[in-house]
Amino acid sequence: MQRSILGIASIVLAAVTLTLATPGEAKSRKAHWCSKIEGKLHCSYYTQEQCQASVSGRMGYCVHRP
Repeated sequence: MQRSILGIASIVLAAVTLTLATPGEAKSRKAHWCSKIEGKLHCSYYTQEQCQASVSGRMGYCVHRP
């Protein structure tokens, strides 16, 4: 019984650790592409392809992050 509780506690601790570690990794990667739609700059794209997909059909264009 005590072994199974320890095992469950270990799994929960590992899950919490992985969940907390993920946002830090995402923040360390900078988005290098920006869309400009209706005069507003949105810099949240990691690839030019992501940006192009976002502006497609929206009268916008993509620029490399200033």
